Amino acid sequence: MPNPLVALVLSLLVQLTAAGPGPGGMTWGSLGSARGADSPAGAIREYARAFSERSVLRLGALLAADFRSHIVGQDLVESRFPEGIDRAMEMSVIRGLIQGIRQGDSVLAAPMREVRVKAEGLHEAADPEHPDSTEHYRLVVIGRFTFELSTDDGTEYLNHPSLHIVHLVRGDAAMLVPGQPADARHWYIRRWLEDVNGLEAALGKIEGDCGQADSATTSMALTTLSLAIHPLGNPACPTLDIACDLPAAGPARIEVFDVMGRRLQRKEFDVAAPGTMKLQAGAGVHLAPGAYWVRLSQASRHSTRMVVVAK
Repeated sequence: MPNPLVALVLSLLVQLTAAGPGPGGMTWGSLGSARGADSPAGAIREYARAFSERSVLRLGALLAADFRSHIVGQDLVESRFPEGIDRAMEMSVIRGLIQGIRQGDSVLAAPMREVRVKAEGLHEAADPEHPDSTEHYRLVVIGRFTFELSTDDGTEYLNHPSLHIVHLVRGDAAMLVPGQPADARHWYIRRWLEDVNGLEAALGKIEGDCGQADSATTSMALTTLSLAIHPLGNPACPTLDIACDLPAAGPARIEVFDVMGRRLQRKEFDVAAPGTMKLQAGAGVHLAPGAYWVRLSQASRHSTRMVVVAK
């Protein structure tokens, strides 16, 4: 979706306490109407069709229960891009864009009169959050995502075509809302990274926080520790300084992937005792400004975290 309009609708929804019923009030029993979503690329094409036909229900049919949308906005420095917005807020934004937003007799955002969505230059790749499960998890790179609309009050908007990255999950592995078929014939969108080019440009204008990471320093063991990654800066500097919570002694591995799913870094290291180890996950490779996935593995456990890197 176009960032300026999304930002406007988001701000209105946050300010209003009576913007209408939440998406949980919808009836999801007819969600099997997401035709054509029988492949990762097919789900993206169906999303474009559903938006062009202004169907809130069909758009909801395509979003997994754990969906997150990551938007470039004014709050980039506050690290909101890595967290994104959840499915409930995304559905509120979609409904606000399509149906408009009213407060009493006042029209705060006019409904859409016409919308044209194009997703071009699609190609699939491995999902960096699940690189060992390509059968159930895939990402689709949209080389040119275009969103053009007009509203009932005469407002027109055309975004500049930009690069978008979409993570998808097959129905038999997905977290779903009631009414969504949980089978291998359906693919669902679980994450959307919008305007990757805009993110990279914004990050290129700010300095990353390098934290104070040592190359390898293990802390005292903690009583209850789960495998986890904590960026020491987000936006981080290109050395990508992180703290790793490691629940056991033994070999571990850190990997860095770009948003296209390409692995850029792989480091093996030994853990002498359970605790927290500080590492420079990006040391030795060139990390341009942008979003990256850092994956920590130990034995059969895995933890993945998005980190944005500035200049």
